[in-house]
Amino acid sequence: MTRPSSIARRTTSMEPLLPTAGRGELAELSVDIFRKAGELSATLPSPSVRRGVAELVREMNSYYSNLIEGHKTLPRDIERALRDDLSDREDDRRNQLLSVAHIRAEAAMRRRLAEHPQTGVFQSEFIQWIHREFYANLPPDEWFTTSVSGQRHPLEPGIPYPQCGRGPPHTTGLRGARRFHATL
Repeated sequence: MTRPSSIARRTTSMEPLLPTAGRGELAELSVDIFRKAGELSATLPSPSVRRGVAELVREMNSYYSNLIEGHKTLPRDIERALRDDLSDREDDRRNQLLSVAHIRAEAAMRRRLAEHPQTGVFQSEFIQWIHREFYANLPPDEWFTTSVSGQRHPLEPGIPYPQCGRGPPHTTGLRGARRFHATL
């Protein structure tokens, strides 16, 4: 059995899962999600209410994304951070900043996609842009990645390792897509 801590250390654990079995069932579930999303939109006809719900969902996304990454920030602390009410405790403050950066980067991404719906979200230019957008919402002293051994490596937002020449080497995965130091 694989140890849980070793799963996140292998490149393959970070690649998208492309299932080969059960595709029909997944397709049906996808259709169901879109149908239910349409039903939800119909029950929230007011654009201002839909925007409010979207903002709340962004905060939830940030909470769960950070929790998955090992950064526990309670929803009330995220709300405080959005009002610039940051904790005095260094770890809590950093987690609050990460949460706000996630929320702001997602909002910027949604605006960009609404303005330019033909944007290729899997293109390196877009991925580099969203990486820069995320780090633009963090102070420069947070622009680093930490290796398994605990060593900190500086990074340059939006610049893949071979071009910036800093930090640990990136790996290439599915179809040669470059991996960045942090995820959204």
